[in-house]
Amino acid sequence: MFSCITDTHTHTDTYQVQIEDLQHSQLERIPELDRSYTELRDWKWRFGETPKFEHSLETRFDWGIMDVNINAEHGLIHTIKIFSDTLYPDMIDVLTQKLTGTYDTHAVYHTSLPASCPCRRSLWLGR
Repeated sequence: MFSCITDTHTHTDTYQVQIEDLQHSQLERIPELDRSYTELRDWKWRFGETPKFEHSLETRFDWGIMDVNINAEHGLIHTIKIFSDTLYPDMIDVLTQKLTGTYDTHAVYHTSLPASCPCRRSLWLGR
């Protein structure tokens, strides 16, 4: 279900906004909305046009602290540096290697860390 906002100009120079919930089948019957929806849901539009940026975050887990520094452009991670006091340094090496040059961090994560890694679940869930 999607929401469409319709604004109606009134004689008092104010706007009234009405929200209308639309099913995807309704979008398909309105070519302008369907084109906009198709464009805006596309990964390339949402992430592929992002400017170059740097992002850093630090999170504490039960098994240690992770300090992650990312340089990305157009949705692609160009470089990533991870610092941690974890007792599982192989995890940091695998993540750094697998995330560099990728777009899909979710898929990389699930294919990179062994199921036996005690920090696997908490790392993905942010706990």
